[in-house]
Amino acid sequence: MQAICRDIGPPVLAAWESSGVRFEATLKPLYAAKTGEGFVRVQGRKDSIVRPAELQGRIVRKDGNTPTELRFGFARRDEVLSPHAIPVPPHGTVWHTFVFTGLPPIDFPGRLELPAMIVDGVLVPMPAFDFEIRPWAGFAPINC
Repeated sequence: MQAICRDIGPPVLAAWESSGVRFEATLKPLYAAKTGEGFVRVQGRKDSIVRPAELQGRIVRKDGNTPTELRFGFARRDEVLSPHAIPVPPHGTVWHTFVFTGLPPIDFPGRLELPAMIVDGVLVPMPAFDFEIRPWAGFAPINC
């Protein structure tokens, strides 16, 4: 839901750290990016080499409908992030961002499975995320 001063709604961004590297992922970016595409991003040095270990991730449906799984690709698009909406990384670091390509709108419950990421030659496994889509309504703050 869009409010006058920002998007509002329940959190849809998963954030975690592994091997000393910060990761964030979402299927519904809301205020976290300029586009409607889901993404995974990695906070690292500007000169870090970051890439997915495999070229596809998948979503497994949990509502019993077909198809039971959707595969998607990755495209590096660091420029889609809104500098006014995301936390500014500490000095000397940047967000390395990979948007999910080839996904239809997700309006069903499921499990997001991301391939491992390679960060400066180190293989970092990604967790899988169970998610559900629920209607939500709320009031925008009056003093925003």
